[in-house]
Amino acid sequence: MSSSPVRAAFREEWASYAPGVAYFDVVNKPVRLRAGAEAGTLQGCLGFAVTERKDTTLGANPYVEETGIVTISVFAPSGGGDAEAIEKATEIQRRLAGRLLRPDILVPVVFGPIDDQPEGEGGFYQVQLAADYVFQTRETRLNPGG
Repeated sequence: MSSSPVRAAFREEWASYAPGVAYFDVVNKPVRLRAGAEAGTLQGCLGFAVTERKDTTLGANPYVEETGIVTISVFAPSGGGDAEAIEKATEIQRRLAGRLLRPDILVPVVFGPIDDQPEGEGGFYQVQLAADYVFQTRETRLNPGG
């Protein structure tokens, strides 16, 4: 699971990089897409994974760098083809790639859109993006030697 500041930043900035997509939180909650959503009603969620967390300096107050992947899912009602979800995912990719989400969080690259279930799922068609991130912070340690 990504650090709390990373999760908060991606959630707080959702409207700026995914305009027109209703956000719903799925972390430790049941996934309930809005049943019966009409065409043009896009919904989305985020998933968080750390790939590495390491000290980049020594001492009691080292710089720490965390890298990871945020999975961005976009859902469109089934039956309308793939264009709406793919176009929105491509827009999100362009808005987010290369962006400083906050002064301490960089999104250097966004992969996708990825269509891994073209048949749709439960009345919705899903497209995903994989956004790499780099988070740099300082950490205070009471006992840096052990």
